[in-house]
Amino acid sequence: MKRDLSVDAKISVPERLSYTCGNIGNCIGLAIISMYMMYYYKDILHINAGMIATIMLISRVFDGVTDIFMGCVVDRTHSKKGKARVWLLRGAVPYILSVIGIFFVPSVASDMVKYIYIFVMYNLANAVFGTVVNTAYNSMNSLITKNSYETGILGIFGMVGAMVGTNLVGSYALKIIDMFGSGERAWHLGITLIGMIGLLFLLICYSGVRERVTETQEQMENPLPVKVIVKNLLKNKYWLMVGLSYVLIMFFNGIYSTSLLYYCKGVLGSTDYMTSIMNMTAMPQIVATISAAFFVKKFGKGNTFRIGNVILIAGFLIRALAGPRPDVQIFCGLLYGVGYGLATSEILGMLADTVEYGLWKTNVRIVGSAFAVMSFAAKIGNGLGSSVVGWLIEWSGYNADTLVQSRTAVLSITACSVYIPLVMTVVMLFIMFFYNLDKNFAQIILDNKKREENRSVEG
Repeated sequence: MKRDLSVDAKISVPERLSYTCGNIGNCIGLAIISMYMMYYYKDILHINAGMIATIMLISRVFDGVTDIFMGCVVDRTHSKKGKARVWLLRGAVPYILSVIGIFFVPSVASDMVKYIYIFVMYNLANAVFGTVVNTAYNSMNSLITKNSYETGILGIFGMVGAMVGTNLVGSYALKIIDMFGSGERAWHLGITLIGMIGLLFLLICYSGVRERVTETQEQMENPLPVKVIVKNLLKNKYWLMVGLSYVLIMFFNGIYSTSLLYYCKGVLGSTDYMTSIMNMTAMPQIVATISAAFFVKKFGKGNTFRIGNVILIAGFLIRALAGPRPDVQIFCGLLYGVGYGLATSEILGMLADTVEYGLWKTNVRIVGSAFAVMSFAAKIGNGLGSSVVGWLIEWSGYNADTLVQSRTAVLSITACSVYIPLVMTVVMLFIMFFYNLDKNFAQIILDNKKREENRSVEG
């Protein structure tokens, strides 16, 4: 069947699935880092967790610079392979190789050499090649089609991909590593295999999607100065709301995912609970994300996000009140899956809508830089969240060689896994209470279309 390449195209199922594969591969890399890097360094290599946390925080400075830079690069890119899609191809291989490289710390080297190696590899995986892949993937949502419903559906498929990638790593990474035995060699082989699977998904995405939204000749010949891009983005209140909410949700996801293995080991008493919780989370999360299409059609994107937030709050409240009861904690994995699935399913779709709102308000379309905030948010959130876990783990006196931890260590781990994520979800709900773009979006699209038609007539 011939592919529809019109700017308002309805996207075919194969192309939607290809787009989904991109976030599976992307989030396999992110999940490897956020879930297992700190654990590998602290519990396997016995490297100081506080130093690792500090390295991760310092690296955020580089992330901020590279995200803004990469957003501008995408906005200024004009190629036969598209503005963003071409960068997905260019970044995929070095991204996965640098993620794998994080786990190949030279064990015989001095502590200083190890810290330098970790700093370099972590920044390559996040601030350099991770930025390329994240910004390219997120930008494609608004470049594949202008159809608002389709961008929403693509957002849902993208979030399903994120959940599949994250849950694959969370549920099966330790099992894959155990297949190769124990110790550093097992981790090297296991992480390499998982990384190659992630690379395959990224390449499927590149080959299966197409960009349809193009620029006018005038826009191509007169790229926007960085100052104008920043000024116009700051005028876009909905972009600020969605961007800040995504920073918070990824922060809480980062701190939760990094601390979950510690929570299972140090609070519940066994790392085996990690698989049980992730399995309880996975299917409800995917079902909720797919079902979000119904919620969006019925209630709108903003309300769907808010419903998910309320369910997340309920889940973390139950976890806080129940204490270290494995059965309750596993059950709350279900609530986490449903709430997170609904809350995040429309993040990409909402951001695509803010691009159209920005065009309507400022008469300037900014895509790459607007979506760069997603890459920035994901890495800031996961990195800072993981850093908090590292600092608290080291400060609390956590002992990697025993299952029974001190009261301070248990409290610190519980704060990371339960209390801080609870606060983040409440703050997100407050911010998104003011998001009402859904009400006026149809008229905004019509206004933008009329402007474009008028410019064509005048030209």
